[in-house]
Amino acid sequence: MADRQRNFTIGSFVAGCVVKVDTLPSPGESRMATSCLLEVGGKGFNMLAGLNRLGVAVDGIIAVGDDLIGRCAPSVFAEEGLPAHMLHRFPGPSGGAAGFTDAEGESCLAVYPGANALLNASHMRALKDRITGATIVSAQFEAPDEAISAAFAIARTAGRQTLLNPSPYRPISPEILTRCSILIVNRVEAACLAVDMALTGEIAPDQPPQDDIPMIWHNLAQALFAEGVELVIITLGAQGAFAFRNGTTPYFQPAFQVDTRDMMGAGDAFNAGLMAAMLSGKALEEAMTWAAACGAAATCGLGVLSNLPGMTDMQAIIQNAPAHPSLFAKGVIANQLQEEML
Repeated sequence: MADRQRNFTIGSFVAGCVVKVDTLPSPGESRMATSCLLEVGGKGFNMLAGLNRLGVAVDGIIAVGDDLIGRCAPSVFAEEGLPAHMLHRFPGPSGGAAGFTDAEGESCLAVYPGANALLNASHMRALKDRITGATIVSAQFEAPDEAISAAFAIARTAGRQTLLNPSPYRPISPEILTRCSILIVNRVEAACLAVDMALTGEIAPDQPPQDDIPMIWHNLAQALFAEGVELVIITLGAQGAFAFRNGTTPYFQPAFQVDTRDMMGAGDAFNAGLMAAMLSGKALEEAMTWAAACGAAATCGLGVLSNLPGMTDMQAIIQNAPAHPSLFAKGVIANQLQEEML
């Protein structure tokens, strides 16, 4: 891989507790768990670890506190083969998270940002040479807007691509959106973004009907293209993912059928697989296959970090796991999603 084919991530680092339950608890309800896993992670850290396992040269900045979690971070980085110079220590607590996973692999999660929220534009300006030395600069919403906007501005001025996964979701500022090349959202985040952009599912006069894709997604993609986004990906878990690129036909990637235990890390693994393929010069269709395979592989065990796949794991999914049957061609899921998003 050429030296410049590398990733820079505005990252996040949290210590999390993932509890396995038969069904997700309702408000006010206490449940007995079937297992409990303590591990470190964070969407930014997970993407870096995932990329590194796939053979990508990585760089970035990760904020940690001066607490026990922060003091453990260097050893975690060493175990993952990640350079310690990415760590930036602040006084105060590190990030934390708590999540539930049910018997079907569905999950919910709450994240406390801690030190992650303290990154700002000055930290990004100090790393200008490292940011412009990357091919793709990526971020997620466990990092603050100011830091993301500054890093994306540096990257775009230097002609680099930028990738945003706005999770946990909050409205995307114009300063970030207009500097974003690639946007990856799940179905819930897509619905929130459509509301923020005041979009509806109505068919515009110059658009033909689409039986297999909710029209609101077409409208969302077109609105994002108008802001300068070049590639929009909407992930649907076990139902697959759609990629919208300006001026081309939307591409559908089926999910791979695996024995799912925990979906908590699927999105981070998907993002890592997509970027790894792009940095390897793969076409969009193959990049989506890598992403789907990595996302599927990450669901096969409990927890995130221990299940982020390497290249061998990803290739095994592609070669051996069947594609999940899609109902999009029949319009069944499309109609359901259209109703949910209106």
